[in-house]
Amino acid sequence: MYAENSTKACAFDSHDWNISLHGQGLIWKDYANLHRRVRQRLAAGYPDFGKILVWHCLDDEVCRGFADQLKGISTALYFALLTDRALFIQWTRYGEDMTNLVAQHTINWRLPTSSPQPCASFNMLYKGPGHSTEMGNLMRSTMNDACVSLNTNANPYLFIHHVADEMPDFGSKASAILLAVANEYLTGCAVNYLFSLAPAYRALMTHTQLNLAQGWSRAPERYVAVHLRFGDHIFRGTDDASESIIVEALQCARALGQQLLGAAPEWGIFFASDSPSARRFALTQSASLGKLVFTSSATPVHMDGEGTGLLWVALQRLGLRVAPRGQGMVWAVLGD
Repeated sequence: MYAENSTKACAFDSHDWNISLHGQGLIWKDYANLHRRVRQRLAAGYPDFGKILVWHCLDDEVCRGFADQLKGISTALYFALLTDRALFIQWTRYGEDMTNLVAQHTINWRLPTSSPQPCASFNMLYKGPGHSTEMGNLMRSTMNDACVSLNTNANPYLFIHHVADEMPDFGSKASAILLAVANEYLTGCAVNYLFSLAPAYRALMTHTQLNLAQGWSRAPERYVAVHLRFGDHIFRGTDDASESIIVEALQCARALGQQLLGAAPEWGIFFASDSPSARRFALTQSASLGKLVFTSSATPVHMDGEGTGLLWVALQRLGLRVAPRGQGMVWAVLGD
């Protein structure tokens, strides 16, 4: 049930983004073949390897938070899809190679040692309205560059909609993507296509203690994850944990889980918040939801702050990540 729905939501098995486009839009499998050819030629040292895009976020760079980084990687994948480029990722934070926390899923996005030099490098962190226009202009102006290196946290939803609406030379492909992938899954499908987060999940289960609702003895392998910013002072989250908002978020998680994971009892709801009282209250809702609710007993940390940053793994090796409007961005991520 889960595999069928996640494949359908992302159109992973589709032979054509949109039949009315007569094959003009690259599909996921076609892109994997293109990526494989370019990478093989690049690794072999051929000067005419094709075109590549390198998304980078390195220790000495400002990249914003982890969610921004995931958005940037997702946008980079769609940028690469639209321009027939093979995407590669260079990602280090606090001395750690972030790519060691994940495994490759569909394509080998690790840059070969024989990567081309020089590579035109651009910093495209969000600066306000007009950012998608700047991204579109960059895509057009670098069309003939063999290698583009990009640090961006651009929102894939805004980027692809701008391309579809304002850039007719790329618009048919962008429209095909939007027809194939629902708006709320643009980030999740990209993350799912690029990464397997199972290694990070195993590390989380090994090193993090979980609190389970009363009456349950073990955490499920599949779950929906909810993140609310109660108690998150870095993002001005209030300490007043609203029980009605928590209930609303958990009900939303249950509904989305039933849609993508089915009615089977083997999945639950992971609840994350900086507020201990919010986490305690969420655990009490398990019986009324008919689903196991569980939380982390560890103190949450931010990717741009001190600490191990392991909590985010549970929010990314997902069934779904959801948040009600007014408490943060609403989006969903499809996991392994």
